[in-house]
Amino acid sequence: MKNFSLPIALFLATIHLPIWAPMALADSVIVTEPWIRYAPPSVKSHAGYFGLKNSGQVNRILATAKSPLYERVEMHVSKLENGFATMQRVEQINIQAGKIVVFEPGGLHMMLIGPKLPQTIGAEIPITLTFQNGEEIDIKAVIKKSASNGTMHKHHKMKMN
Repeated sequence: MKNFSLPIALFLATIHLPIWAPMALADSVIVTEPWIRYAPPSVKSHAGYFGLKNSGQVNRILATAKSPLYERVEMHVSKLENGFATMQRVEQINIQAGKIVVFEPGGLHMMLIGPKLPQTIGAEIPITLTFQNGEEIDIKAVIKKSASNGTMHKHHKMKMN
């Protein structure tokens, strides 16, 4: 009976593998063209932009962001309400499976608050995006005066930690 139970246990373990393995392997987020708008040294918060494409099978939730070169990083959304521009903090961003969320001027964006060094055009700023499930993506956002061609066209697949 002992010899018989081991093959059965192995068989039962392997028949469940195809059920959960594709979910773990199919989950990936693609970050497109991360950049930060250049600001004079007197400005103590900077805006960051990029696109997030969820090429996986399940929704992903971006929970936080951080950078070693800023005191804190927050997600915000700008809106025009009753003729006035407003900005509100956003606690998390839901990225639906197969969809793209764009962080862009005048809309959803990152606020990088309390720079630890002065900005230099062309410098790369490390930012870590943390998802609700604990996974992280490390990106480098380039400091620019404006978006290249006003579009987000470069796609960089970033590996999840």
